[in-house]
Amino acid sequence: MPHALNPEDGVIVAANQAVARGATPFLTSEWDKGYRSTRILELLTDRIEAGEPLDVQAMGQVQLDDNNAFAEVLVPHLLRLDLDNDFYAEAQDLLRDWDLTAPAEGAQSAAAAYFYAVYANLLETVFDDELPPDLAATGNSRAMLLLEDLLARPDSRWWDDRRTPGVVESRDEVIRTAMEQARLDLTRDISKDVEDWTWGQLHQVRLEHEVLSGDDVPALVRGVFGQPARPAAGSSAVVNAMNWDASTGSFEVTSAPSMRMVVDLGDLDASRWVNQTGNSGHPFHPNHTDQSRTWLEGGTYPMVSGRDAVLERAHHTLTLTAAPPG
Repeated sequence: MPHALNPEDGVIVAANQAVARGATPFLTSEWDKGYRSTRILELLTDRIEAGEPLDVQAMGQVQLDDNNAFAEVLVPHLLRLDLDNDFYAEAQDLLRDWDLTAPAEGAQSAAAAYFYAVYANLLETVFDDELPPDLAATGNSRAMLLLEDLLARPDSRWWDDRRTPGVVESRDEVIRTAMEQARLDLTRDISKDVEDWTWGQLHQVRLEHEVLSGDDVPALVRGVFGQPARPAAGSSAVVNAMNWDASTGSFEVTSAPSMRMVVDLGDLDASRWVNQTGNSGHPFHPNHTDQSRTWLEGGTYPMVSGRDAVLERAHHTLTLTAAPPG
């Protein structure tokens, strides 16, 4: 089994990237392409070099990082193009001061919404015109890595949109069209005013029951067992992996952390965690969904294990007594 024992930098990072070298598949051939693990290592290295502690609070902040490393490659291409008029340039200007993060709302959120709308349009033009409908690009790390390679090859045949017979599009033509279409999409779906845009209006998480939240289930039952859609930060291939699937035609979250946990091995009672919903599987229990908002907002709860700490925080005690024999 792959392993690392006491590496010199004191850091081991695993975020679904390939953990073993060589061409022979190990466990799978569908590894994450490393944007997340590279970003995690970067964050940890920065703190180590600055002499800052890697404590529980710091590791919790790492989990919520939503910087998009692929955006560092794509955004310069989006900014160097001259768009036809102010209507389109107004959206492009959002990217000039964008910090490459994906907050659900706030000053950086409009730029995030525009970037991901452009990205979705690029996926459709560059890849989906070449693929059958059931193999449309999802926008995951593999698609990012492929686009990163193609951006350096402006004459690649992949840039041509095969849905336009007799016309061969260049890289810059395709990028310009994706930017203009993204502007039109967000104008239609949110507002003509770019200041009204937020990533959270597009990127929402809907926590549903696997069986009792289907479309054929009565709305009253779905309301009991599921939760309404809520704006969500994060994205695909970032540390805060609130993933969406471009092949669905939506930015709605399709997979997300089922829980978050930071363990302090020097003081177990200082550990923190949060569940995606709650501790109870009973829909009428007060602890059924009481952690969802905290989970979505990036908060956590104490995760104590020592007897004294558990007794100190206990609200109820359940005593199990063996029945007498006979």
